[in-house]
Amino acid sequence: MLIIAVDASYLEFGACRKWNIRIDYEKLARKIVSETQGVKLQNTNKVKWRMYVYCDNPDESGSENYQNFVNYLSYLPNLILRFGACGDKTFMCTHCKMENQVKVQKVTDVMVVMDAMRLFKHNLLDKYVLVAGDRDFAMLLETLQFEGVHVSTVSIEGSQASELRNASDCVLTMDVNNYENFGGFRKEGFNSLNSGKGDTDVS
Repeated sequence: MLIIAVDASYLEFGACRKWNIRIDYEKLARKIVSETQGVKLQNTNKVKWRMYVYCDNPDESGSENYQNFVNYLSYLPNLILRFGACGDKTFMCTHCKMENQVKVQKVTDVMVVMDAMRLFKHNLLDKYVLVAGDRDFAMLLETLQFEGVHVSTVSIEGSQASELRNASDCVLTMDVNNYENFGGFRKEGFNSLNSGKGDTDVS
């Protein structure tokens, strides 16, 4: 089976904010299936695949729009939602010398690795595609490769660690010229998803 693992924060912060777009996750999945399986888009329904989407827990986000986004994902075929936890991280701004707090995901990285290992153990993993940019996943990809799994990554232009790219058999790159092929589209008046704010349009 082809397994697609998506770090939703990577997509939302890396692509949606960068180009002010939305992502059609079903179209994204079918593009990945088509590219990695060598089949035409209209024939992707003949391929056995499953997509895991890792995102913040909507109960912790405090955003009605983010809840709507999660509800949308929950109705998509072949898609499994996995929720991490939100936490606050404090950092010192080098310019104003003031402390700032940002929302960060916790637990998600561990869930990605555990799910991949569980699927491999049960012989459910033939090909693995990771939509993420964190170098910490490089060891996971190297381990799967060693076990004979073909691994690919989907990279957002300029925002994927070189260690991750080097650990991939194939890298699909999403950029400003081709994001529509990966399910990206513009919507007038749309601001990219931000689970920490309530003024974001994801309807």
